[in-house]
Amino acid sequence: MAETVDNPSGIVVFDTETTGLDSRTDEILQFSACDGEGTPLINTYLRPVRHTEWPGAMAVNGITPDMVKDAPTLEEMSGQIKAVLESAKTLIGYNIEFDLGFVSSIYRRPWSVRRIDVMLDFAYKIYRQWDPRRKALKWQKLVTAAKYYGYEFKAHDSMNDVLATLFVYRRMEEDLRAREEKKAAEKAARQSNAVKLNKEFDRILADSPSV
Repeated sequence: MAETVDNPSGIVVFDTETTGLDSRTDEILQFSACDGEGTPLINTYLRPVRHTEWPGAMAVNGITPDMVKDAPTLEEMSGQIKAVLESAKTLIGYNIEFDLGFVSSIYRRPWSVRRIDVMLDFAYKIYRQWDPRRKALKWQKLVTAAKYYGYEFKAHDSMNDVLATLFVYRRMEEDLRAREEKKAAEKAARQSNAVKLNKEFDRILADSPSV
């Protein structure tokens, strides 16, 4: 019988820590996810089956071979991880395509499941820092996005990253909503002023002596 996950929010925020950057050859070392309320759904180390060391990645995420030597493999945890992901109507991540690439062997996102990349939304809608070398808006690290909204955390633990991503996502929603409300109020004020000016102009014309 397939595993299921109780997730009334319909939201899954997830993140991985890996042995490297290539989903075709590297492996997941840690997988974490929470629901839309920040309640953890899963948080587990995973033992790679093709790698015995990953010095480059270890320098970033701090996960050592000894930390995962007794952990389950991705195959052993595939049912639980797939169930978590399949509980989502909306999947949220920071550079989400990177993480989806690493779970592609056990999960394929249906087209009906909404996908939100907080990294892209933050870069394009909020921070908007121009990268002259790439001639495009610059993608920002999660720590930069979190700091922008006053959130401090220890990066590169996948559960910490998940909770930071959810925080940034919620604050961005508030930020963008406030900006839209401000724009709507400014538009309404301009329209109101235009109506007043038209009425004043009509009054002046009406009071002017006929030629």
